Amino acid sequence: MASSGSDMSFWIGFFKEAGIPAGDAANYAVTFSDNRITRSMLLDLNKEYLNDMGITILGDVIAILKHSKTVFNQVPE
Repeated sequence: MASSGSDMSFWIGFFKEAGIPAGDAANYAVTFSDNRITRSMLLDLNKEYLNDMGITILGDVIAILKHSKTVFNQVPE
């Protein structure tokens, strides 16, 4: 695993808050961790990046992109 436990907890919470089911949220958290995605990169996310990481369910992609805009300004690096 590329990130600390606190990063993993952040990502799991991030995906759950975006409305992603718990199992998928955990998988996506691992994917973000493995790809060294950081909180400061939230506004840089786009559909292509998510697809490159294997996140292809359109509803999840939209939810993640919407939620990342909200969270970016709320969470300190």
